[in-house]
Amino acid sequence: MFKIVADSSSDVFQLSDVAYAHVPLKIISLDKEYVDTPELKVFEMLEEIKATKSATSTSCPNAYEWKEAFGGADGVFAVTITSNLSGSCNAAMQAREEYLRKKQAASDERKKQTLLTKLRREAETLEGELGQIEEELFGSAAADYVRAAELETLREEKENRLLEIYEEIGV
Repeated sequence: MFKIVADSSSDVFQLSDVAYAHVPLKIISLDKEYVDTPELKVFEMLEEIKATKSATSTSCPNAYEWKEAFGGADGVFAVTITSNLSGSCNAAMQAREEYLRKKQAASDERKKQTLLTKLRREAETLEGELGQIEEELFGSAAADYVRAAELETLREEKENRLLEIYEEIGV
Protein backbone atom coordinates (compact mmCIF):
# COMPACT_ATOMS: atom_id res chain seq x y z
CA MET A 1 0.00 0.00 0.00
CA PHE A 2 1.23 3.47 -0.89
CA LYS A 3 0.34 6.47 1.21
CA ILE A 4 0.27 10.23 0.80
CA VAL A 5 1.42 12.20 3.83
CA ALA A 6 1.25 15.98 3.84
CA ASP A 7 1.94 18.80 6.25
CA SER A 8 -0.26 21.88 6.60
CA SER A 9 0.99 23.33 3.33
CA SER A 10 -1.47 21.06 1.52
CA ASP A 11 -4.50 22.40 3.45
CA VAL A 12 -6.01 18.91 3.04
CA PHE A 13 -6.95 16.96 6.14
CA GLN A 14 -8.34 13.80 4.57
CA LEU A 15 -8.88 12.13 1.21
CA SER A 16 -11.49 9.52 0.50
CA ASP A 17 -10.44 6.21 -1.05
CA VAL A 18 -6.75 7.09 -0.61
CA ALA A 19 -4.30 6.17 2.14
CA TYR A 20 -3.60 9.65 3.46
CA ALA A 21 -2.29 11.28 6.63
CA HIS A 22 -1.99 14.91 7.65
CA VAL A 23 0.98 16.04 9.75
CA PRO A 24 0.08 19.48 11.12
CA LEU A 25 2.21 22.52 11.70
CA LYS A 26 1.69 24.41 14.95
CA ILE A 27 1.39 28.04 15.98
CA ILE A 28 2.61 28.80 19.47
CA SER A 29 1.68 31.85 21.50
CA LEU A 30 2.68 32.71 25.04
CA ASP A 31 -0.19 30.75 26.60
CA LYS A 32 -1.33 28.26 23.98
CA GLU A 33 -0.32 25.94 21.17
CA TYR A 34 -2.61 25.82 18.15
CA VAL A 35 -2.42 22.69 16.00
CA ASP A 36 -3.52 22.89 12.36
CA THR A 37 -6.28 20.30 12.40
CA PRO A 38 -9.86 20.43 11.08
CA GLU A 39 -10.97 21.36 14.61
CA LEU A 40 -8.87 24.54 14.70
CA LYS A 41 -11.04 27.64 14.68
CA VAL A 42 -8.75 29.98 12.78
CA PHE A 43 -10.59 33.23 13.45
CA GLU A 44 -10.80 32.48 17.18
CA MET A 45 -7.08 31.68 17.20
CA LEU A 46 -6.30 34.98 15.48
CA GLU A 47 -8.42 36.91 17.97
CA GLU A 48 -6.77 35.16 20.93
CA ILE A 49 -3.28 35.83 19.58
CA LYS A 50 -4.17 39.45 18.87
CA ALA A 51 -5.54 39.85 22.41
CA THR A 52 -2.41 38.47 24.11
CA LYS A 53 -0.16 40.85 22.16
CA SER A 54 2.71 38.43 22.68
CA ALA A 55 5.09 37.09 20.11
CA THR A 56 4.12 33.93 18.32
CA SER A 57 6.20 31.25 16.71
CA THR A 58 5.57 28.27 14.52
CA SER A 59 6.65 24.70 14.83
CA CYS A 60 6.90 22.17 12.05
CA PRO A 61 6.15 18.48 12.50
CA ASN A 62 9.17 16.63 13.83
CA ALA A 63 10.69 13.48 12.33
CA TYR A 64 8.84 11.25 14.81
CA GLU A 65 5.47 12.71 13.77
CA TRP A 66 6.30 12.15 10.11
CA LYS A 67 7.46 8.58 10.77
CA GLU A 68 4.27 7.82 12.70
CA ALA A 69 2.21 9.18 9.80
CA PHE A 70 4.12 6.97 7.34
CA GLY A 71 2.91 3.98 9.35
CA GLY A 72 3.38 0.59 7.72
CA ALA A 73 3.03 1.80 4.13
CA ASP A 74 5.11 0.13 1.43
CA GLY A 75 5.82 3.51 -0.09
CA VAL A 76 5.14 7.12 0.86
CA PHE A 77 4.66 10.29 -1.15
CA ALA A 78 5.33 13.20 1.22
CA VAL A 79 4.16 16.74 0.55
CA THR A 80 5.88 19.48 2.55
CA ILE A 81 6.15 23.21 2.67
CA THR A 82 9.31 24.40 0.92
CA SER A 83 12.52 23.76 2.82
CA ASN A 84 13.35 27.49 2.52
CA LEU A 85 10.42 28.36 4.80
CA SER A 86 10.27 25.51 7.27
CA GLY A 87 12.11 22.55 8.73
CA SER A 88 9.16 20.31 7.83
CA CYS A 89 10.86 19.03 4.68
CA ASN A 90 14.04 18.22 6.60
CA ALA A 91 12.04 16.43 9.32
CA ALA A 92 10.23 14.41 6.63
CA MET A 93 13.60 13.45 5.11
CA GLN A 94 14.90 12.35 8.52
CA ALA A 95 11.76 10.27 8.99
CA ARG A 96 12.30 8.80 5.52
CA GLU A 97 15.81 7.66 6.44
CA GLU A 98 14.57 5.98 9.63
CA TYR A 99 11.64 4.46 7.73
CA LEU A 100 13.97 3.00 5.08
CA ARG A 101 16.44 1.79 7.71
CA LYS A 102 13.70 -0.11 9.57
CA LYS A 103 12.28 -1.48 6.33
CA GLN A 104 15.75 -2.74 5.33
CA ALA A 105 16.31 -4.25 8.78
CA ALA A 106 13.00 -6.13 8.53
CA SER A 107 13.97 -7.40 5.07
CA ASP A 108 17.40 -8.46 6.33
CA GLU A 109 15.80 -10.29 9.27
CA ARG A 110 13.45 -12.19 6.91
CA LYS A 111 16.41 -13.17 4.71
CA LYS A 112 18.37 -14.28 7.77
CA GLN A 113 15.47 -16.42 9.02
CA THR A 114 15.07 -18.00 5.57
CA LEU A 115 18.79 -18.80 5.45
CA LEU A 116 18.74 -20.24 8.98
CA THR A 117 15.78 -22.44 8.05
CA LYS A 118 17.62 -23.72 4.95
CA LEU A 119 20.79 -24.37 6.93
CA ARG A 120 18.88 -26.23 9.65
CA ARG A 121 17.19 -28.42 7.02
CA GLU A 122 20.56 -29.11 5.40
CA ALA A 123 22.01 -29.97 8.82
CA GLU A 124 19.14 -32.39 9.51
CA THR A 125 19.69 -34.04 6.11
CA LEU A 126 23.44 -34.30 6.73
CA GLU A 127 22.89 -35.77 10.19
CA GLY A 128 20.63 -38.40 8.65
CA GLU A 129 23.16 -39.19 5.92
CA LEU A 130 25.96 -39.40 8.48
CA GLY A 131 23.90 -41.84 10.52
CA GLN A 132 23.40 -44.05 7.46
CA ILE A 133 27.10 -43.91 6.57
CA GLU A 134 28.17 -44.75 10.10
CA GLU A 135 25.66 -47.58 10.25
CA GLU A 136 26.99 -48.97 6.98
CA LEU A 137 30.60 -48.33 7.96
CA PHE A 138 30.50 -49.76 11.45
CA GLY A 139 27.47 -51.99 11.27
CA SER A 140 28.81 -54.43 8.72
CA ALA A 141 31.78 -56.57 9.63
CA ALA A 142 31.89 -57.76 6.01
CA ALA A 143 32.59 -54.31 4.51
CA ASP A 144 35.86 -54.41 2.64
CA TYR A 145 38.71 -52.03 3.39
CA VAL A 146 38.27 -49.86 0.23
CA ARG A 147 34.54 -49.33 0.81
CA ALA A 148 35.24 -48.48 4.45
CA ALA A 149 37.82 -45.85 3.43
CA GLU A 150 35.40 -44.27 0.91
CA LEU A 151 32.66 -44.17 3.51
CA GLU A 152 35.02 -42.66 6.07
CA THR A 153 36.03 -39.90 3.62
CA LEU A 154 32.38 -39.18 2.82
CA ARG A 155 31.55 -39.13 6.52
CA GLU A 156 34.35 -36.64 7.20
CA GLU A 157 33.21 -34.36 4.37
CA LYS A 158 29.63 -34.34 5.59
CA GLU A 159 30.73 -33.89 9.18
CA ASN A 160 32.88 -30.88 8.20
CA ARG A 161 29.95 -29.31 6.30
CA LEU A 162 27.72 -29.94 9.32
CA LEU A 163 30.23 -28.16 11.57
CA GLU A 164 30.30 -25.22 9.12
CA ILE A 165 26.51 -25.01 9.24
CA TYR A 166 26.47 -25.14 13.02
CA GLU A 167 29.05 -22.36 13.13
CA GLU A 168 26.97 -20.22 10.70
CA ILE A 169 23.79 -20.59 12.75
CA GLY A 170 25.57 -20.23 16.08
CA VAL A 171 24.93 -23.71 17.49
